[in-house]
Amino acid sequence: MAERSGGDVVVETLEALGVEHVFGIASIHNLPIVDAMARRGTITFIDARHEQNAAHSADAYARATGKL
Repeated sequence: MAERSGGDVVVETLEALGVEHVFGIASIHNLPIVDAMARRGTITFIDARHEQNAAHSADAYARATGKL
């Protein structure tokens, strides 16, 4: 069995919750999660330029679609 990183566990949890899109800023702190999303190909990471932009985008997405 291949080793899993903490990022893999986070992405597996998001998948189990039905998450299809994640809004955020790629940085050294969350790069393992972003890498795991890219490897698995089940969740789209939408990069934002500012933290507030990511939060408002995620809020608007949830309100418009009713999804996480």
